[in-house]
Amino acid sequence: PGSSHATPPPPPPLLPPPPPRRSRHAFDVDSTLTPSSKAVLDLSPRRKGTLVAADSHQPLDRELAILFWRTWTDILRHPALLKLHVAVSLLVGAAGAIIFQNVPDDLSGLQNRAGFIFFTLTFFAFGSLTSIDLFISERSVCTRELQGNYYRVGTYFFAKATLDGLLLRVLPAVIYSLIVYWAIGLRSSPSHILVFFATLALFNLAAGALSMVIAVVSPTAGFASLATIVALLIGLLFGGFLANAEALPAWLAWMQYVSIFYYGFEILFVNEVAGLTVQFDAAGLDVNVKGDLFLDTFNFSEGDLPRDIVALFAIYVGLLIAAYLLLWYFHSSNDVKVKASDTRTKKWYEKIFQKNKKDAAK
Repeated sequence: PGSSHATPPPPPPLLPPPPPRRSRHAFDVDSTLTPSSKAVLDLSPRRKGTLVAADSHQPLDRELAILFWRTWTDILRHPALLKLHVAVSLLVGAAGAIIFQNVPDDLSGLQNRAGFIFFTLTFFAFGSLTSIDLFISERSVCTRELQGNYYRVGTYFFAKATLDGLLLRVLPAVIYSLIVYWAIGLRSSPSHILVFFATLALFNLAAGALSMVIAVVSPTAGFASLATIVALLIGLLFGGFLANAEALPAWLAWMQYVSIFYYGFEILFVNEVAGLTVQFDAAGLDVNVKGDLFLDTFNFSEGDLPRDIVALFAIYVGLLIAAYLLLWYFHSSNDVKVKASDTRTKKWYEKIFQKNKKDAAK
C-alpha cells in the first residue's frame, strides 16, 4: 500500500470469434443429419472408398455357418411347426396303419394298396403348404438384410431350403413310413423298402419346393396358399389314379409328365405290385394272376421305374433352381430401386454440402 506504483488491472478475457454465418436452409439440413452421417460426409474420397470396400460379404463358408446356426436356433426357439409335423405324421400314420393293416394279396388288398398310396401322397403334398410361411413371414427382414449385404441370396436360400427339407419334409416322411410300412404288410425285401422310403421323402421335398416357388412370387400368404392348392389339385388330377392316361385328350396328356403325383404314384404302385401274385376272386372266378396285369390297366410299366425316379428328382431340383432365381430376381429389382434412391439422396446431400461450404466461406 505504501508503494507509489499501483498494480494494473487484469486484461479482459478474450472472446471467441463469432461463428460463421449460416443460412436458414443450411441449419435445417445439418439438424436433420445424424453424427454418423456428418462423419461420412466429412471423410476424404480415399477414406470413403475404403469404407465402401470394407462393406462387403463375408466368406461363403462363414455365411453358411452363421445362417445355418441362426435358422436352427430359430427352430429351437419356436419349435411349434416342427412338433406339429411330427405329431401329425404320428397320428396320420397310426390311423393309416389301423385302416389298411395286413392287406391281403387279392383284389380288395390291391385296392387298399392303391388307396393307401394315393392317400399318402395327398397327405404329404398338402402338408407342404407350411413351406409358404418360410419366405412370406421373413420377407421384410430378408429384404432389409440382403440390401445391407449381410449375406448373399444363395446362402440364405440354401440354408433355409436345406433345413426345411430335412426337418419338415424328410423327417416326417421317415416317421410316417416307419409306422405304416410293416403294419400294412407291404413288400418286405430291402430293395422295396428302400424305394418306398426314398420316394416318399423325395416326393415330399418336391411338393415343398413347389410351395417355395409359389411363395416367392406371391404378395401374401393367402394368395400363395390358394395358388399352391390349385397347382396340387391339377397335379393330382393327372397323377394316374383319378384319370387313366390313355383316356386323356391328346392336348392334355402331356400334363401328367409335369405332375409330381404321376411319378410318385407310379413308383410306389409299381414297387408294390410288380411281380406280386394276386388272387383274382371276382365274377365267380378264383385264379391267381400277376400284378403286372393291373399295372397295364393303369398304363404303368416296371421298366419306367428308373425314369420316374430320375424325373421326380429332376423336378425337385428344377423347382429349387426356379425358386432361387425368382428370389434373386426380386432382390435385384429391389436393390436397383434402392440404389437409384440412394443416388438421388447422395446427390442432394452433396449439393447441400457444397452450398454449406460456400455459406461458411462468406
